[in-house]
Amino acid sequence: MAMSERVFGEAALRKFAADLDRTSEAIKREVSRLPHEAAIRAVARAQAAYPVGPVHWREGRRVGGGTLRASVAQHQPRGATVTPAGGYVPAAVVRVMAPHVHFYEDGTGARRDPTRQNANRGAAPAHGTIFVDIVQDERTRMYQHAQAMLDRNREIG
Repeated sequence: MAMSERVFGEAALRKFAADLDRTSEAIKREVSRLPHEAAIRAVARAQAAYPVGPVHWREGRRVGGGTLRASVAQHQPRGATVTPAGGYVPAAVVRVMAPHVHFYEDGTGARRDPTRQNANRGAAPAHGTIFVDIVQDERTRMYQHAQAMLDRNREIG
């Protein structure tokens, strides 16, 4: 079983939600800050990982340069996640909104431009799943931290 399945599997999330239902309000408040903090770290790491592309000037305006970085953002989800006992589970969403992010992460194949004497445009190299890897890493760290807090509470109480 892969690490992501072990940490984020449905059974693990059900256990986490049940543990969260049984904790004190102080621990719930402490755990509720974790998704927002993890999202902020994921955004900062993803923005640092993406390159700043070339900057062009068109009609006196700056065009391009850093659009991948600028498109990484976090926000609160629309629907609330609810535990089996009806409690709220805090959540945050991190997204890359740039429509061209897949060109950078997946690369492109060689292509020819038939309008310009069959010009060879070459292939763009793939850089890997930068964003997904960063978000999964931050989510793993967040769940491990939250579970450690819940386990610590169980040992004390």
